[in-house]
Amino acid sequence: MIAACMRLVNPILLLVCTLGLCGPRPACAAAMRCSGKIIQRGTPAVVVRAMCGRPASVQNGYRGRSSTVRVGGPGSGHAHTVGTVVPVETWIYNRGPGKLLVRIRLVNGVVTSIHSFGVRGY
Repeated sequence: MIAACMRLVNPILLLVCTLGLCGPRPACAAAMRCSGKIIQRGTPAVVVRAMCGRPASVQNGYRGRSSTVRVGGPGSGHAHTVGTVVPVETWIYNRGPGKLLVRIRLVNGVVTSIHSFGVRGY
């Protein structure tokens, strides 16, 4: 009897948790719907702007990246560190009253993350 109950409870609990935590909120799915299209990781900034419109707020910055390059032959070579700088933008979308604000982070013009705030729009 207990085993049968557990088999019933687990699928129901899974369904409730899935619907309760990951409903239409973009934080779980790491995606956002704009104009009927899905915006997700890897989407170019130009597509986000075309589908979702102008964000309520934009923060611009830069992030450095470095890599080591080996120069010369085996045993006689030496390493050089090469650095590059890529643009990082944070866009905040206010999707209206009763809906959570959404933060989209873009690195080098491509969406890298989408998160919703615990704050409702206005």
